[in-house]
Amino acid sequence: MHPIKSIQARYQVYCVKNFEKTKYGKQIAALKNTHEGESCFVIGNGPSLTVEDLDVLYKNNMASFASNNILKLFDKTLWRPKYYVCEDILVLKDIEQKINAADLENKFIPINYHWFDNINIDNAKYFYQSFSPDEKFSYDAAKSVVCKGTVTTTCIQLAAYMGYKNIYLLGVDHNYSKTVDNAGNITVDNSVKDYFDDEYAKTMEKKMIPNLEATTLAYEQVKKCCDKIGVNVYNATRGGKLEVYPRADFDKLF
Repeated sequence: MHPIKSIQARYQVYCVKNFEKTKYGKQIAALKNTHEGESCFVIGNGPSLTVEDLDVLYKNNMASFASNNILKLFDKTLWRPKYYVCEDILVLKDIEQKINAADLENKFIPINYHWFDNINIDNAKYFYQSFSPDEKFSYDAAKSVVCKGTVTTTCIQLAAYMGYKNIYLLGVDHNYSKTVDNAGNITVDNSVKDYFDDEYAKTMEKKMIPNLEATTLAYEQVKKCCDKIGVNVYNATRGGKLEVYPRADFDKLF
């Protein structure tokens, strides 16, 4: 191995084991309990998501987490997520320049893809993304955030770390036109719309087929962990098929 690459590799191993001690981990640690007792929204990119609902969040100055290609809606609303998260390498490669150009206050990106895939996001808050099957939830995002197959659970972990007491999901339909189960069987239902934007759906269908069995289990595990620490997660999505969390009527929240 080239000497410089060898040094880099040893440094990265150290960072993985001691991420909270790195400049990246300390940046995440500075956010711990900064919103203790407050409420926030985690925005999904499902077909139920509307610009009108985002406008309501904007008018009520409600903090929110959003992800991936939510950027497509920025020309339709003054709303912006306080926290933006992108942890999918295929999506990152597609929209890296758009993320850098977007009006985003906080951008959370896995350090894994910065190191190994040369993803460079301006002013990013890099976190270490753990893929350990033994971990169900991260109680310390400065050390790591557990990847559970859906960016929504990453947003919930970050929100809980920041001290948010009530987390409302919106646009998390948990329903797709093409899915795969744990046995590898693929189901297709062309009557289902995947995302809020048809063009967005076309780009995403070339990537990964969602496994709803796996993501449902992930949501269940996250709920148990949130219950344990007194964090309430509600589903304010209009419709959809995610019934792990108690439902909340979005129109009655404001």
